[in-house]
Amino acid sequence: MEADVVFLSLARDCARTLPIFFDFTASLRDSGMRCAAIIGENGSRDATKDLLRTAQAGGHVVAVSTDFMAQIPDRLQRMAVGRQHLKEQLEKSSWTPRFVCIVDLDNAFEQPPTPASFSNAIAKLEHRGVFAVSATSRPLYYDLLAFEDGSISFEFLLDEIESHQTNLFAYYRFFRDHIDEQRRLLTSPTDRQCTSAFNGLCLYPNEAYALGSYIDAASRRCEHLTFNRRVAAATGLQMLIDRELVLKTPSDHNEEAFVPFVIRRLRKRLRL
Repeated sequence: MEADVVFLSLARDCARTLPIFFDFTASLRDSGMRCAAIIGENGSRDATKDLLRTAQAGGHVVAVSTDFMAQIPDRLQRMAVGRQHLKEQLEKSSWTPRFVCIVDLDNAFEQPPTPASFSNAIAKLEHRGVFAVSATSRPLYYDLLAFEDGSISFEFLLDEIESHQTNLFAYYRFFRDHIDEQRRLLTSPTDRQCTSAFNGLCLYPNEAYALGSYIDAASRRCEHLTFNRRVAAATGLQMLIDRELVLKTPSDHNEEAFVPFVIRRLRKRLRL
């Protein structure tokens, strides 16, 4: 079955944002774009499963179980295996999309891009000679872990973060003076070429997406960085961060004062 775009996403406890995503894809279909989604769900404690079941009955969504992810303790490995599973589900499906869109359906999708900007991103993907187009975000570009170009890489940022966690003041200063500063530098008013990016949403031509893999057992890095490096090497191309394809910066990635920062980090640890 032909489709213009197939969205691939992992969804856990996304009952608040799934309706936003479904409205977004419905608006794309209203504009004439044929789109569908394969969504993996794992252990949700809210109404995510019910929403996916209802959406699947409508024929544009395939909900797949990713319960196996709960058995993988390392988050980076867990995400890589989950995304690779969705890629394999697409390859086994009857859909033959022109484009594949990887999207986060947590709070990164609270404010989706406009349908017009999404269509324009596809046009850039077709005519700019790049292997992918990713979103930016406002007020800050937030996804450092997936970003890499010829001069900047954050491959080992998680190790740096962990080294500062023994002291709350040092931990906060590292975010304020390093991470937030880098986010500001990457918040660009122009399109930007790079080797790797994600930032909540990324579009690939199906032929380019087929060349990648998220799995790398030898290295502990962001799965998007692993994937994009492989596609860049296979195609000899770069990708584009589209200044017009805008998501809202997730609240947990905005700049914070010390007390809200500490409270949010403590809550995050308790959830884990």
